[in-house]
Amino acid sequence: MSDPIWSPGPARRQTANIRHFIDRARKELDPEISAYSDLHRYSIEHPAEFWRTVWEFCEVIGYPGTTVVTDLDQMPGAKWFPGARLNFAENLLRFRDQQTAIAFKSETG
Repeated sequence: MSDPIWSPGPARRQTANIRHFIDRARKELDPEISAYSDLHRYSIEHPAEFWRTVWEFCEVIGYPGTTVVTDLDQMPGAKWFPGARLNFAENLLRFRDQQTAIAFKSETG
């Protein structure tokens, strides 16, 4: 494996969303989660708990339903949040500021 071309500095790593999610997962899911590899392991071993926490962390506006995943043994074919109800536009446009809601770039530029 070769060295990465770029890596964020310590300050940026500490303020990254993934760092905040790892901290939350450690508190809510497993005190042993301290790095990305731990988070990955947990997501495989406990997919329903992991993805419910992702839904909450991302502050998705909507109803997640009572089931996180069905047919997990069928890839492809698993169904994530099959009973979920949400308004895609409401989630994209929830901020009332100048931040980008939708970005698109085609293969032709």
